[in-house]
Amino acid sequence: MARMMRWPLPWPKSWRTRESHAEAPPGQGIEGGEADEEEEPRSFQVSAILFARDLGVALLVVVIVMLVLLAYTQVWPPMVVVESRSMQHSNTESFIGVIDTGDLVLVQDVVVPTDIVPWVEGRATGHRTYSDFGDVIIFLRPTQAPGSTPIIHRAYAFVIENATRGADVPSLARLPPGTWDALSATNGTSGAFAYGIWEFTLRDAGWQGDRTLRFNATSALTRAGVTSGFLTKGDNNPDVDPYGAIHVDRVLGKARGELPWFGLIKLTLAPGESGCCRGWGDTTAPKNSWDALVASLVLIIVGPFAVDYGWAWFNERRKARRRAAKAMAPAEPPPPEPAESIEDAPRLGPADTPPSPEPDVTDEARTGSSGPEDGDP
Repeated sequence: MARMMRWPLPWPKSWRTRESHAEAPPGQGIEGGEADEEEEPRSFQVSAILFARDLGVALLVVVIVMLVLLAYTQVWPPMVVVESRSMQHSNTESFIGVIDTGDLVLVQDVVVPTDIVPWVEGRATGHRTYSDFGDVIIFLRPTQAPGSTPIIHRAYAFVIENATRGADVPSLARLPPGTWDALSATNGTSGAFAYGIWEFTLRDAGWQGDRTLRFNATSALTRAGVTSGFLTKGDNNPDVDPYGAIHVDRVLGKARGELPWFGLIKLTLAPGESGCCRGWGDTTAPKNSWDALVASLVLIIVGPFAVDYGWAWFNERRKARRRAAKAMAPAEPPPPEPAESIEDAPRLGPADTPPSPEPDVTDEARTGSSGPEDGDP
């Protein structure tokens, strides 16, 4: 005889058994009341099938999520892993809403320069992302080969080559007076010039609003060999990027949303060019990111089991209360048996015909005659 493998753990009955109500009396099924449950242990084969089903559902959910992300970002892959500290707002601590080492960042497609709001324009309009003005872009350096690890920094200004001399930065004119100035490319004078300038200076810049940043717009265009592009800077870097102007063709997308910490798994298995992460808990990433990752993984693994266990425990408690209430309730008398119908009554034969009742008679009929006989006077 083949032996059945029994579920070995002392978990709720609904986890270990399957219920059969085939022989439950009418009105005592799952819907009609409390049933006498015939419990049978699940076989290993049934448990394996249920596990495969749940795994298939989980994979289907992952596929659906990736398709939704692809539809939203219009870029593949739809997210990148941050490998360095250049966008952090602290060297020792990570924050939600800030791009930190080990974060997964969604990448949304960029087609034209107007798809990106640089810091200068963001300060004028109030547009903020990741705790500072402007958009954060993912790009390749002007000399970087396709397929290389891209850079994720904040776009600060969009510069355009002037038709006569210098560069134009039209969005500078929208900033409040006193927060910026520029040098004219024609005579080197300083003032509030947005067109034909050599370089410009931003005051009260940076995510803390305490930096003075100087951008050489003309030199940036010349260095990159382009006629227009974005000037960039990492939030955690003290100075502006030396790469030159980033043409829109070099922009892979703009950052939109993040999944914090989970990129540390990828960096641990395959360290990036920056060196993060050489083993679990590498100090290149903030310590609280590692702690949050561990807590998240535990919750993801244990959470579904805890929910299932809690639901099974709740159902068992509910059934126990119903049984207790039923045991304390007074016994109901059995319903009266229905009277037999005419069709069900037995047919009577001639011999079984009951005697008819004796007809009523008068006293005279019983005595024969109480008066004169016939013919008597």
